[in-house]
Amino acid sequence: MDRNRLVKLLTIILIIGLAFWQLYPSFKYYRLTPEERELEKKLRDKAIRLGLDLQGGMHLVLEVDTKDMLEKEANLAVEQAFTIIRNRVDQFGVTE
Repeated sequence: MDRNRLVKLLTIILIIGLAFWQLYPSFKYYRLTPEERELEKKLRDKAIRLGLDLQGGMHLVLEVDTKDMLEKEANLAVEQAFTIIRNRVDQFGVTE
């Protein structure tokens, strides 16, 4: 192996090693039980803070308000809502 490739390989290994070294406190912290987390204040200060999306997520239910509609109008409104949502989801390539 020539010197240039060796330098590139060592640089890549060094960068990956540094990344794991920086992420280790986060891995260790999030594997602890809540009781153990209280005891590990120093580790918590070094750990990456998870955003709301990674902490739990959410559940969303969409409903059509059909109180003041006739049954036929309500069914049509629901079908239109499904069509609109399906088109928006398909447009962006999102699948279930």
